[in-house]
Amino acid sequence: MKQLKYFFEFPFFIQVLWLLCLLGALLNVALLWRDMTSGGILWHLHACFLLLYVTQIICIWLKEPLTAIITLLQGLIALISTSDFIFFPILKVMGMCWVGLFDPSVQTLKSYEYVFVSLAFTLQMMSAYYIFATLRRLRAEPVSE
Repeated sequence: MKQLKYFFEFPFFIQVLWLLCLLGALLNVALLWRDMTSGGILWHLHACFLLLYVTQIICIWLKEPLTAIITLLQGLIALISTSDFIFFPILKVMGMCWVGLFDPSVQTLKSYEYVFVSLAFTLQMMSAYYIFATLRRLRAEPVSE
């Protein structure tokens, strides 16, 4: 119960980021398992993202402001290698709803892929700044019992 109370003391957006990192870690565990059992070649990449997500989960829980560096690093690696940004699950659902409602052409979908990656990267960088500023402030506050 103490852990749940501790979690709800975080600002709402930090809670959302923490939960999205947890979801990302679970997804990468599943992907890593799939790669390891089927001889997939992307297991290194999934292991890297799993490490980044788990590190963010732990560091946010410890209110470490330098978690922002890990978030920046993850954003850069995701931009270069794949679309494994923190906000991927939310953007994926929004994209699926958009496709279901408007039934765009293949050409339109390809152009919106760049918009998706740009939006995900921008949100990731903004999250890094927010994590740094918020956790720095929270760490400076006196501990409440």
